[in-house]
Amino acid sequence: DALRRALSQLAGGKVRLVYAAPERLRQPPFLHLLRQAGVNRLVIDEAHCVSVWGHDFRPDYLYIAQARKLLGSPPLLALSATAPPRVRRDIVQRLAVEGAAPMGIYAGGVVRPNLRLSVFYAKNNDDKLQRLLAFCQAQTGSGIVYGGTRARCEELAALLRQQGVDATYYHAGMGDRARIQDAFMAGRTRVVVA
Repeated sequence: DALRRALSQLAGGKVRLVYAAPERLRQPPFLHLLRQAGVNRLVIDEAHCVSVWGHDFRPDYLYIAQARKLLGSPPLLALSATAPPRVRRDIVQRLAVEGAAPMGIYAGGVVRPNLRLSVFYAKNNDDKLQRLLAFCQAQTGSGIVYGGTRARCEELAALLRQQGVDATYYHAGMGDRARIQDAFMAGRTRVVVA
């Protein structure tokens, strides 16, 4: 029902922004609705999926250029935080549409001063837990600790909380993942074990 209402609003010109998976662009009725409504700009997130390995598990990324053409070749913004120069060139080549303005590449550096990956070697599991606890207690910012299983994520989050670290867990078996992610992004939870 929600999808039907959304599509009705789209057809009626009442929608200014549409989020759609690439798979949806393979559906002729959806493309027809988009064409009727008019697309002023097409934005593709995770654009590196049109190149290299991405299309192996998301083959519909390879259809985006054709969908763009069917939509009247609207201006395109293709975003990727992980595309090296070779992949950027491939993205431009695969998304180019005859008659559309040529695409430009605007690339920032890969260094993000707000991100850090830390690795340490531990002698055994107890040493690993002690180092993890000391690390989390010493840091003032937020972070993500990765666990190997859902149960381990829950165990580590509980251990960190017992030791005074504001921590929670996040995994595919949870029903309220959005709440946890929102809390983390808003700074209400400092450490997420995922």
